[in-house]
Amino acid sequence: MFLPYFGFKSRALMWRVTELSCLLALILAASSMQATAQVTTGSMLGYVYDQSGAFLSQATVTITDSRHSIVRTTMTNSAGAYAVTGLAPATYRVTVSALNFAPEEVSAVELTVDTQVRMDFYLRVGRITASIEVKDIEPIQRDSGSLGTVLDQARIDALPLNRRDFLQLALLTPGVLPPVEGSELSTRGSFSMHVNGGREEYNNFLLDGADNNDPYVNRYDVEPPVDSIQEFKVATSSYSAEYGRSAAGQVNVITRQGSNEFHGSLYEYLRNSVLDARNFFDGPNKGTLIRNQFGFAVGGPVIHSKTYFFAATDFLRGKQGLSRYASVPTMAERSGDLSDLCQTGFTNGLCNPAPPGSNLSAVQIHDPITQQPYKNNLIPANKISSLVRNILNVYPQPNVTSGPGNYLGHPVQTENNSQGSFRVDHRLSTVDQLNFRYSFGVVNEFEAFPEGSNNLNGYGDYVKDHLQNATVQYRRIVSSNVINNVLLGFNRFTRDLL
Repeated sequence: MFLPYFGFKSRALMWRVTELSCLLALILAASSMQATAQVTTGSMLGYVYDQSGAFLSQATVTITDSRHSIVRTTMTNSAGAYAVTGLAPATYRVTVSALNFAPEEVSAVELTVDTQVRMDFYLRVGRITASIEVKDIEPIQRDSGSLGTVLDQARIDALPLNRRDFLQLALLTPGVLPPVEGSELSTRGSFSMHVNGGREEYNNFLLDGADNNDPYVNRYDVEPPVDSIQEFKVATSSYSAEYGRSAAGQVNVITRQGSNEFHGSLYEYLRNSVLDARNFFDGPNKGTLIRNQFGFAVGGPVIHSKTYFFAATDFLRGKQGLSRYASVPTMAERSGDLSDLCQTGFTNGLCNPAPPGSNLSAVQIHDPITQQPYKNNLIPANKISSLVRNILNVYPQPNVTSGPGNYLGHPVQTENNSQGSFRVDHRLSTVDQLNFRYSFGVVNEFEAFPEGSNNLNGYGDYVKDHLQNATVQYRRIVSSNVINNVLLGFNRFTRDLL
């Protein structure tokens, strides 16, 4: 269940506080209503039978996550059904027991975000112990009509990613396609996509259940480091109303939490143009390409079986030479000779008209004051003002004679980006959990060819973005299928364009 979010938005600041359910605990306690929202969690449900197929009531179902010391227990009802909601994405062990029946255990049950795992059990009479190891759960969600794909940590770690941008993996989801080249949302190194034909502006991005959208063009805001991501789900159709906005895809990212063991990583990726071949279209000079991407990740217990932390950072330092053709004034045009604008030739100093259906240009230059035509499109030197000469001097001189333009530029684009994510999880009691997560991003980039560029050197701009996203979440387990969840989300985006 959700209460409406409230917020305010300024030029460069956006607050969105969602799921403010401080009063929900009292409502749930009084009316025993079931909370169904599980954007950041999943659930397990099913039935328990005896060997004859009869329902077993009052059977005990225990779900355990040993890495994070989480134990959830419930009893089957009169119809032999059980349901446990509000389970964080993890690997669980499920044990079922009943009086006068042999217990049964299923280990290595993978539960992903915003999914339901259906597991039915048939208990045998006696004290025989049975243990079943399940490695793969049926991917079809028989208890939910939503469509989507979960990209788990194994695939995120194993598949190659250019610039370590995990959102590229969203293209593995059926119905998801990349945008057209140079689209507005895919500029400045950002990722964009079309989901089931929806516009690229119609996607919604969540980070641990908190809003993570750019308030200007609605692309994602903070991109957490790859090592800090537990998994993410791309919901494409028939998703529930709890997502709350946007008509295309819903990208729900869940960050990793620490465990009872210490784990860490340290990495650096290097690309250098010294090892590259020359691009044919770059002309005789090889373009510059130097990219260093490095960082670390570490997680573990602060207090064993009670408090955990996980931290990850990623730094990108790069220089890339770009090559683009442009058209600049020729040396003749700089001196006032515009005869090349009349490709049909001149008669008595006047440009001949172009024949019907011809692709030839036939431009006659006139004096803007007297409206008299210039003979052969030659502008006298005394008619060229000093202001025009200064403007012409701003343009570089032609440096190529073939190609789609007469000028080939080789500017260098630079990047100096940083991002990080830090999370702390604390168990207040067996039924109360509290976590805090803070993520940030800093983009410091020189764009040699900005949006709407004229493809000339010297007209670039500097982009400086500061991105922040944070959550504070309190969760109380009221019963096996009733969870009280309070989530406070903070999202901030600023951009300086120089």
